[in-house]
Amino acid sequence: MPPIVHHLPPILLLGLWLLWTAAAWAAASVTLVLSDSSTAYLEAANSLRQALEREDQRWRLRVEPLAARHRVQGEDLVIPMGLRALRAVLAEPGHAPVWALMVTRAEYESVAAGPAAASRRPLSALFLDQPASRQIQMLLAALPDTKSLGVITSGDDASMTGPLREAAAARGLNLAVERVERYGDVIAMIENMKGRIDLLLLLPDPLVVDAGTLRPLLLETYRHRLPVMAYSTPLVAAGAMLAVYASPERIGREAAMRLSRAGKGGPWRLPPPGYVDDFEVAVNRSVALALDIRVPTSELIRRRMAKRTGP
Repeated sequence: MPPIVHHLPPILLLGLWLLWTAAAWAAASVTLVLSDSSTAYLEAANSLRQALEREDQRWRLRVEPLAARHRVQGEDLVIPMGLRALRAVLAEPGHAPVWALMVTRAEYESVAAGPAAASRRPLSALFLDQPASRQIQMLLAALPDTKSLGVITSGDDASMTGPLREAAAARGLNLAVERVERYGDVIAMIENMKGRIDLLLLLPDPLVVDAGTLRPLLLETYRHRLPVMAYSTPLVAAGAMLAVYASPERIGREAAMRLSRAGKGGPWRLPPPGYVDDFEVAVNRSVALALDIRVPTSELIRRRMAKRTGP
């Protein structure tokens, strides 16, 4: 012990010990559980960790992949990243609140309504996908002459298509929804919508969009000269013309901000389910040129969107 502390009166030593102990207990234990070690999860986890270290010292953060998950006593909050991690964490015994990242709204609502959430642990999420109103807003900022758009989805997913239908109707757009039960039907649905829609909006539906099905889907839309709006930069790189999305880095940074905000001014509370506030816009200029469609720059699209939502 340093001399200046060693020679303090016992009562002051006791006071310092109590302060140190209180500070230690004030730091909440948070465990990030990654579905796997893919780049997106690592970027989000690293962004969250850096933001908390820089702005809020009240959190003790532990990061672990799902394959090496070791639940410890005293976890104050568990943050699963991705659907696999969310399901696994909810299947564990325990009472710590669960706040999911890197899951879509449809995935979260499906899990929250299922048996995995039967323990009724406090549960919430920061959604990976974008709200329907923002997607429609971005579409009209980029392509203001659009009159109709189409989506292809598996099953009767009202949580995914309902808000989109409302947002489209509010802006005078017609929405065509085609439902498929297997991927082989997707190409046929694109054929069915040909001539009825100005743009195809891809939703994060694993039956419609995955590594094996994406290329044929995009080739079919290109054959019909039908632009595609998507929800990630990899999809834009693959051939979609537009995307509005939140990068993993932005999701991690916003998660840290919401954690800090939830713990200020009183007892800490789990943030409510919601979409990220920040977002990015991507444009594939090569595809736009090939389709002979004039698309504004990403910066201009964002300015137009801000103008419509501003004061």
